[in-house]
Amino acid sequence: FGTAERPTYWFRFVAPPGWSGASIPLRGALKSIVVDGKAVDPASFERKSIDVAGKDFWRGQRSAAEGDAGANDLFAAFSERAVRWETLQFDEPFERAATVALEIEPEPGVCGGAVFPEPIRLDCGVGKTELGDWNGRGVLAGYSGGVKYGKTFVWEGGEDGANERVWLELGKVSASCRILLNGRKVGDLPTSPWRLDVTDALRPGENRLEVVVFNTLANFYADLPSRYKGSAESGLFGPVEFRREKTFELRETGSSEKDDAVK
Repeated sequence: FGTAERPTYWFRFVAPPGWSGASIPLRGALKSIVVDGKAVDPASFERKSIDVAGKDFWRGQRSAAEGDAGANDLFAAFSERAVRWETLQFDEPFERAATVALEIEPEPGVCGGAVFPEPIRLDCGVGKTELGDWNGRGVLAGYSGGVKYGKTFVWEGGEDGANERVWLELGKVSASCRILLNGRKVGDLPTSPWRLDVTDALRPGENRLEVVVFNTLANFYADLPSRYKGSAESGLFGPVEFRREKTFELRETGSSEKDDAVK
């Protein structure tokens, strides 16, 4: 009798801008990767395999990012069973959001989504995206946290700089944000109006604007039974622009003799 080749499954998702790698828990073998319809050359990324329990894997990720987390029970929900993790690190990140397809050959007796016994971790760096709602953009639909928007621009200043203030207008934000200009925190905006005086942080020539937008836990709870649900709208919507406003000084003046007589 010949040995029949096991069938493979294809799993697809839309990765965020700046996607640079992944840690994939597998009960099977990763056969190939296709990004935006093109097969990825194995020479373009580094690939490693490790066997570790899900609980220990996620504890290690948290510890590396935030310090020792071994004393809490945050990871009790993850498996204590050893799992094979395929870790991928690409030579260059994908600048834009990308449709990713993974071809998986499952272990005997495993089918469908059971090939992934733990959540997949995606690593992301700097990418490019359009302003708007990130909730409808692939895997970010379930993401609760912060996203940093940034742009470098040249400021020429005004002819009457001493008598004007410059306001940054963000248009619309969901749900709150922090504004930094040239690495300096200018302020936090927890609600509308989405505008802030940035006069003192601007400088002639090149400037760097960064807006860190935070959504709510509604995205995280979207697929979970919970009373804590709400609008999952997330992101910087714009339009983003600077506005100059002239300032005027009002001074109290003395009354005339005629005015005094009337009084």
